Amino acid sequence: MMSSHLERPGTWLRPTGVGGLLVVLGSTVLSTAAYGVLGEYVRIRWSVGVHYGPEYAPTAIVLGGFPVVVAALYVGSTGLARHLEGTDEFEDVRRSYEFAVFTLLGFLVAVQTILIGANLYPGVSN
Repeated sequence: MMSSHLERPGTWLRPTGVGGLLVVLGSTVLSTAAYGVLGEYVRIRWSVGVHYGPEYAPTAIVLGGFPVVVAALYVGSTGLARHLEGTDEFEDVRRSYEFAVFTLLGFLVAVQTILIGANLYPGVSN
């Protein structure tokens, strides 16, 4: 089925194709690079006023969680697209579906980048 994505022109960068794998790889590389620079704990919450819950979490769990969530989203969205592929209804909304998946993948990697940056430069986020 993967070859069908590669055979159609302009589809290899789809978030449910090779493009999604590149996003997962990018998230993994980002977490791996940041892990060596950040401390044992990272700040996960910035707020004003009273709040409940932790402000810090183990770096390994936070940085490991992002690629896992991005990969799970990629696998799930790819599986759903393959299940629906070939139906007229899906072909009518495929572009919207691909845009939504790409937006969500991009949003997660953006949050990952912001969280890493906020922990690398804590004076900026306070």
